[in-house]
Formats: sequence, structure tokens, C-alpha cells
Amino acid sequence: MVALLPLLTIAAALPHIVMIVVDDLGSHDLGYTGSEIKTPAIDALRKDGLELTNYYVQRLCSPSRACFLSGRYAFHHGVDNWIPSASAWAVPSDNQFVGGHLKEAGYSTHAIGKWHVGFSSWKYTPTFKGFDTFTGFYSGVEGYFSHMVAGGYDMRHDSRPNCGENCTEILWDVQGEYSTNIFGRAAVQVIEQHNTSTPLFMYLAFQGVHGPQEVPDSYVAPYLNTSSRPHFAGMVAAVDEGVMNVTKALAKKKMTKQTIIVVTADNGGPVWIDAGADSVDGDELTWPAEHEGDAIGASNYPKRGGKHLLYDGGVRVSGIIHAPGFITPPKSGDGVYTNLMHASDWFATFASFAGLPVQPSGHAPSGKPWRPIDGVSHMEAMASSLVAPPRDTIVLDNQSHYTTDEYGLNVGIVVVQGDDQWKLIINSTDSGWSQRMPVDAVNSTGNWTHFTNRLFNVAADPREEKDLFSSKPEKVAELAAKLAEISADRFIWPGHIHRLPRGKARNVTTPEGKLRHVWFPWIEDEETL
Repeated sequence: MVALLPLLTIAAALPHIVMIVVDDLGSHDLGYTGSEIKTPAIDALRKDGLELTNYYVQRLCSPSRACFLSGRYAFHHGVDNWIPSASAWAVPSDNQFVGGHLKEAGYSTHAIGKWHVGFSSWKYTPTFKGFDTFTGFYSGVEGYFSHMVAGGYDMRHDSRPNCGENCTEILWDVQGEYSTNIFGRAAVQVIEQHNTSTPLFMYLAFQGVHGPQEVPDSYVAPYLNTSSRPHFAGMVAAVDEGVMNVTKALAKKKMTKQTIIVVTADNGGPVWIDAGADSVDGDELTWPAEHEGDAIGASNYPKRGGKHLLYDGGVRVSGIIHAPGFITPPKSGDGVYTNLMHASDWFATFASFAGLPVQPSGHAPSGKPWRPIDGVSHMEAMASSLVAPPRDTIVLDNQSHYTTDEYGLNVGIVVVQGDDQWKLIINSTDSGWSQRMPVDAVNSTGNWTHFTNRLFNVAADPREEKDLFSSKPEKVAELAAKLAEISADRFIWPGHIHRLPRGKARNVTTPEGKLRHVWFPWIEDEETL
């Protein structure tokens, strides 16, 4: 049991909230999970906080980030796959983001790192979505040192709300600097400059540990003789150092006790290994060609599958909440939160800690009312095991616009019923099992062209080895009906959105007088949603 401490309601006593997203982190890639990779900063947060052991996200980056920020399922916010840099796709503007919601309680809000929920129009960028400032890149994957993606440079600072075209500052001076260190330093600066009489919300989304496998040699060196994946281990270590610097900055400002820190992956780790970046037992391992950017060799051991997949290795991830002034574990290292939780629940949970209604009220700048959220608050249940579980059902993915099938592509539902936890997945790619340390590409990857339906009781079968789809048709029908009911009002993109022009980086003159390609939004607001 964990004790519920009184929540103060005056503005100055509202909790500061720091949400840290680690990109593509496997659920067996942190020190406290038994990994060979040392992560003392994140381990310390887990020791004095709660480990979320029944916590689900989406199987890919953009959908999970949109869930974190909007509090809505993917089939409601519309982003059900990753967003390429040149795509006009984005979370529609009548979805309130958590930064904007928290501003109603007086929060100062800052976003740092990887955005990746759309930037084709300025209204989709962070400072138009409830954040006071942003430092990072709008797209989804780029060079850690070059900050280049799809032929354009993408690293900037947006210094005020609604920053936009004549305000955004291209950060030329950080070319050649490692992005994990850039974002960690930016987070420390936000904390150092923050007026502690105002509550702070900081969304820190590291680029690490997504591919490409790029990291300074100093982080790799300790793992050259101790890990089969030294470059990946170094990338994780760099992120952990960034987390350590954030926690030290909070302590220096005497903000620790009043701060809620969340650490979460955005999806399960990709479990294949990049040929040429790491050598495993002398053999260069390869990956499916369409997933080259994901080839980092993460481990979700002992779970089945990884990123892109609806098996637990792809969607049941590492999560921690550290809130010493609000949640007290029974004893150090013993805090475990076992209730079913989804990525969309952070919006409501943060709102509850801030003393706000969980549902957004009011209207978007377009005049449309904010869409209702799907998430539920876990604040009280995290603080006391006497509180009933906030939810017993979650929906996983739903790529409805990729198929005319009744259910869609890559769709699933998880339902807790007594001691059972049923999981139905429909039209999903197949997979093998993750290794303790990735050494076998065949066992670690899946069949990317074969689609299958599966039913598991993950409470009794956490490795998802016993498929019950054929033997329990009544349970399949029950869960399928529940899924259909929940997703009946799924968002369908209007036809004109698919006809919007694709973007491309445009010429900009650098301070040295050179022409360089740089990414900017390219579509007028009225053409979008």
C-alpha cells in the first residue's frame, strides 16, 4: 500500500511536473530491469517511486506521443502511424494538448526534444499547442550530430507562445553536438531559470535511443567488453546522464519534493541490430529493409515482440512515476503499480494533480469545442491501493484508414476480468521472442508480411506463448464486440487531407552567408484540420 499525502490547492503549492520520454527504449534496457546497461539516475527514480508494471502505449512513436499529449486513443486523435517529415498529417487542432490544459491552472509549460506529432502547419507546432517555449526538432528522426533529416536541417528554439514564422530561431551553433546532450542542457536551463512560485510542466522527449546508432565514444567505451550492443548501451547511458542532470538541477532549486517526474518509453524497443554499428560474436546482423531506422538492438526480454507489434514487447513498456511529495511507496524499492494504464491516461492524471477537471473545457482557436479525452486519472489509485482500479479496458492501435476490413489493421484490446487479463489482437504482424541481450536476429524479429489474429490471457501467459483464438471463440466474440463498441466513433480523415502537398526543406541563408536546406511548416492553416 502507498500512503496518500494531502494535495495542496493554492497555485504556488501545485506540483511541478516533468515528463521524460525515452524513444524506443526496451523494457529490459534499464539497470533495475536486470540489463547489463547501467542507468543509476533512472534506477534511483524507480527506487523511491512507483514502477508501472501493467502500462501500455502504442506500438509506434507518433501515435504514443499524440496519446501522451492529447489524452485520446489513436483512433480518436487520428495519428495511428508514424509521421514522415514531408507528410501533412498531424493531430487535428481541436484536440487540446496537456500543456494547454495545465496552463489553466497557471503552469509555465515547456517542450524539449523530439515533437513528431505533425508540423505541416504552424498551428501544429508546440508553441501553438499550449507550450510557452520549445527547443528541439519538429520531425521524427534525424542525425544526432548533423540534425539533418530528409535533406533538411531541423533544430530550433521557439521562444514564446504562438512563435511561428518570424519568431522561430534555427540553432546553427549546435551542429556537430549530440542531441541527447543538447536536450538535457536545455531542460536544465528551463529549471534554472524557472520561478518556483509558478508550477512548471516540462515535456522532455529525448531523441535517444532511436536509430541511427550514433553516440560519442566516451559513452560506448565502458561497454565494449561487457555488452553485445555497446553503441546502444552508450546511447542509453547518455540519456540516463541527461536524466541525472535534470534531477540534480531540481535538487539545486529545492524543487525535488514538489516535483512529479514521469519516465516512459514511447513504444517497445526494436529488437533487431544494425549491421555495421555493432558486431555480435563476429557476425553482422541485418534487419528488414523497411525498418532500417529502428535497428538498434533493444531488448524486451522476456516478452514477445517489439516495436511495430501488438505483442507485449511492442506495447507494454517501462514506466516510472516519482512523486515524493505526493506518493510514498511502502518502502524504498518496493513501489509497484499494477493497475492497467494507457498512454492516454497521463493527461487526466496530470490534470488531477493540478486540481483541474480531467476533461478540457472551452474551444480551440478555430472555435470548435475541444474533443473529449479517453484517458482516466490514476492519481488516487497510485496514492492508495484501497482505491479501485481506474480502468479495466484499453484499446491498442487501430489503423482504420489503411484497410477496409471491419476492424482495421493492427488493432487490439486488453480487458481485465478478475484474475484474468485478456488480450485480443486482430490483423497484426507476427513475431518471435526478445532475447536477454540481442544475439539472434531470427528469434528477435517477426514476419513483417504475415498478418494474424491472436487471443492471450497475459495474466497466466505473460510471454504470449499460448494462443487461445481458436479454442475460445466466445471470448473472442465478446472482446471483438467490446472493441467495436468503443471504436464506433473513430476519427476518419476527410478526403482533402490526403491531397495536401508534401513538404520539402527550403533554402535559408546561414549566419555565414551559406545557403542551407531547413525544414519549416509549408501549408496554410485554413487547408488543414
